[in-house]
Amino acid sequence: MFSVIFPTITSKKNDNQAKHNAGGGGIAPPLPIPPTDMVNDKVITFPTVLNFNSDDTMKTNIDGKKILFVLDGTGSMGELINYKDKVSKSIAAKKLIEQILSKRSTNDHDVMVFNDHPYPVCKIDAIPEPSGSTYFSPLVNEIIKVVTPASNYCAVIFLSDGRPTESLDVAQEAIRKIGNTTREMMCNPVAVAIGHDADGGSCDLFAGNRGYNCFIDEMKNLEKVATDINHGIDCKYKMLENGQFIPIEADGKYYFVNSDVMGTTIAPNKFLIEKYLNLVIKPHANDPTMFESINNLVASCSKLINDVTEQKEIVQRFTEILHVVHQNYVQNGSTPGIMSSGGACYRAASQQV
Repeated sequence: MFSVIFPTITSKKNDNQAKHNAGGGGIAPPLPIPPTDMVNDKVITFPTVLNFNSDDTMKTNIDGKKILFVLDGTGSMGELINYKDKVSKSIAAKKLIEQILSKRSTNDHDVMVFNDHPYPVCKIDAIPEPSGSTYFSPLVNEIIKVVTPASNYCAVIFLSDGRPTESLDVAQEAIRKIGNTTREMMCNPVAVAIGHDADGGSCDLFAGNRGYNCFIDEMKNLEKVATDINHGIDCKYKMLENGQFIPIEADGKYYFVNSDVMGTTIAPNKFLIEKYLNLVIKPHANDPTMFESINNLVASCSKLINDVTEQKEIVQRFTEILHVVHQNYVQNGSTPGIMSSGGACYRAASQQV
């Protein structure tokens, strides 16, 4: 195990800054900070240690196992994925499934379509037209019945716009439960939020702390997202002593952040600084009240290396990430789509598998 120690950055979650940012008219952060009394602001302390290690887990070929697609078949999936492509979310989901299967050595799969109830599993050519209301809670018992050791699924892929008819808290708890069942059956969970107005935060509950999540709102990104999803299907995980699942990356290592030095301390380089920032920023990148704190963190970490060019590259990279999220905030206000848009932005910049 190796550890890299980063500076302690204590900042405040500044709601006044968020309001200022929201009126920024598309100006990218970092933004001027208006005077504020910081009343009701929360103190934020970021984790200070990046730990990583190699993993010698044997890689097994899971291509021969089946994939279960849990597909939202409700009325809202008949709406456009965006206002430019003129393609419904339902058609986009079908095309995405086709792309995923085309990249694998076998197309062995099942599709469970649901609206106010789950339909019996079918194949892609038998998916019904979208209709009805959106109830996630009936999926809980159905997934328990269908996803078993005997079902031979290697992954369960949840595709939805995440917009429930039932109350949001009930829907989110159901999504979390079906994700838990997927993990308990040793299947890799993959969440796909579909549509410019998708609630990526709700969909991401399916992936949980061991899973992969994607967002698609443009057809031009379909093939790239399918490739990302296949990474999620094949990804191996390391379970830490605290029960947290960490993805094993393409370099054979797993990376995680906390406040404890767990290995031999080494000096940071550009790769490790960006790795640390990716992991630390991810939980906060969709929250405009954290822009100031994130900017401070990025600036401090960039100074840990002496190469001025690399310092600028680090700052530029993460400023661009916040710019994408900020644009969504300016354009959409506090719509749920921000979360999934921000998530897509993070994954585009991250080197995580």
